[in-house]
Amino acid sequence: MATLKPMRLSQFTARVRRAVFAGITSSAKVVQNEAKKTIRSGGGRFTPSAPGSPPNSKRGQLRNSIVTSPNEQTLRVRVGTKLPYGVALELGWIIKPRKTKTLPVPINDAAKRMNEIRGTTSLRAFNMRYFKPRGKPHGFLIGNDTVGTQSYYTDASGKRRMQRNEKVPVFVLVPKVVLKARPFMEPAFRKSKPEMANAFFVSANKAGASAGIFFQRNGVA
Repeated sequence: MATLKPMRLSQFTARVRRAVFAGITSSAKVVQNEAKKTIRSGGGRFTPSAPGSPPNSKRGQLRNSIVTSPNEQTLRVRVGTKLPYGVALELGWIIKPRKTKTLPVPINDAAKRMNEIRGTTSLRAFNMRYFKPRGKPHGFLIGNDTVGTQSYYTDASGKRRMQRNEKVPVFVLVPKVVLKARPFMEPAFRKSKPEMANAFFVSANKAGASAGIFFQRNGVA
């Protein structure tokens, strides 16, 4: 039986690790691509997806933020997003106010545009009035005619034009917001499993070929 010298053994181990790392990196790329596909475009700018299904894309920020973070030393590759709301969408979340008793939640398109551009912390700078209908549990913030929002559209000639929205922004004040899960990473991982295995063996064998290393599904040849 042939005996490997310590130096040769360490070189062999290093090459196996490099090949394995190439394989898991390719597998992670498969999950990354699938996760981006699950986030769908369309359905309207302010139309959320159904709870339990992947989120709709509004501007593409979440989709574009899904990246792989490889670590060759630990032979691990993380796939996901660093955006704070990514975790909330994946797992579901309960949002509560920190310094006030209620949260302003936009309930029409004009309010949603204002919230998207300026954020709810800017509401104090606008002429918003408080209104609570009799017998209703929640109050509302209603903007007057001077509180408008702007949107853009492309006309028939292809020119981009601005228009002022006629709807007055309206926010409902609630003690908390329950965000139901709209997972996009877990479904992508589950769907990608067969392709992940193929991607691993192709990349690992390509990286290990120069050293005569060949990976099989039951081990290393």
